[in-house]
Amino acid sequence: MASVQQADHVMNQLSDKEKAAIEEAMKEAELSFLTRKDNNNNNNNNSKADERVLVTGVVKNLFPKQIKFYGYSIWQGSFVDLPPQNINANGIGAFAYKANVNKCNGDLIYCSLKESNTQQLGWLLAFNKVDKINKVYVEAGTLDRIEKIPFEVISEKVAASGNISRYWDSDTGASAAAEIRNFDDYMAFVGVTFDQYEGISQHS
Repeated sequence: MASVQQADHVMNQLSDKEKAAIEEAMKEAELSFLTRKDNNNNNNNNSKADERVLVTGVVKNLFPKQIKFYGYSIWQGSFVDLPPQNINANGIGAFAYKANVNKCNGDLIYCSLKESNTQQLGWLLAFNKVDKINKVYVEAGTLDRIEKIPFEVISEKVAASGNISRYWDSDTGASAAAEIRNFDDYMAFVGVTFDQYEGISQHS
């Protein structure tokens, strides 16, 4: 069974590398939101749409290889912009998620590319915005384990989490860190990093 370490809520538990990457992701998330808002204004499409609860997120890939979008679960809401299918090493990928109620929550998974004699890694991000309460949860490890985590378990972990989450899987070295920040009652930004600590083998 995988040995894991989970740390929530405390910013100083994030590494300097993760802090810097999340700050970069947050700036990109805000830029993505403002660009979308300007486009809506130009198209006169900003009436009731602006009243929807919206989460704009950016994934920063710190893993030394390309990762791919594996899938997602719809809880309450839907994607305005789906995450990109692939994110190159040290690259970023933006997504936007909306809901017409006061709750906006969902999750997504990225994975490493399939290679011979190598376990595929998986990274999970789950988020929940309810009014001014924002929560985020991340998990990492083998894709086989990550994709089998039941919805009920993820939902419970998000509920018990806070606005910052960090996860490290000691068997594979896969790690993830994320923060969600409130912009206003209807908007939050998410910055998340996916990585693997050097020196830990992926071989099965």
